[in-house]
Amino acid sequence: FGYEHNVASGSERVVMLDLTKGADELFREFSERRRTDLRKTMKQGQLDVKLLETEAELAELYEIHKDWNLRKGNAPDVFESFKKTLKSKHRAIFLALNNGKIVAGTYLRFCNGAVIEYAANNSLAEYQKLRPNELLGWKAIEWACSSGFEKFSLGASHPFLARFGGELISSHRYQLDRTFL
Repeated sequence: FGYEHNVASGSERVVMLDLTKGADELFREFSERRRTDLRKTMKQGQLDVKLLETEAELAELYEIHKDWNLRKGNAPDVFESFKKTLKSKHRAIFLALNNGKIVAGTYLRFCNGAVIEYAANNSLAEYQKLRPNELLGWKAIEWACSSGFEKFSLGASHPFLARFGGELISSHRYQLDRTFL
């Protein structure tokens, strides 16, 4: 077996935000629908957003992760793997809370001072009407701007992400199969 059989690659289109424009300019570039939904959500004031801080928050978020994956027909990560990945110094996890209860989480991965990427999101179905995922996306963008990142990859280009504006670019992913090791 040759090396070429051990490498998988793929090309896809992703939305990329230029964070050097600043949060206010990026907000103006969101779709009209996204801006309207965010303004309504913020005016209602039913959600708080914060960075994950404690083991208890991580455990509560893991229950949302399991629920979300089961609804989507996916196998959830085992807790130890979930915990290890999310505790990395190159990750940030934003939480949306309603009356103190975690209802959604957004996972980001990054290289300090350079690129940040929207990695995933999990949320409880019964809280979707409050639009926690949209608010988490906006707060993550604000945080990334204020933290000195230059680019924000939304990781894909489906309509939910495309409504955050930005430029559609080609992205390549490479994966090395190391199962024989």
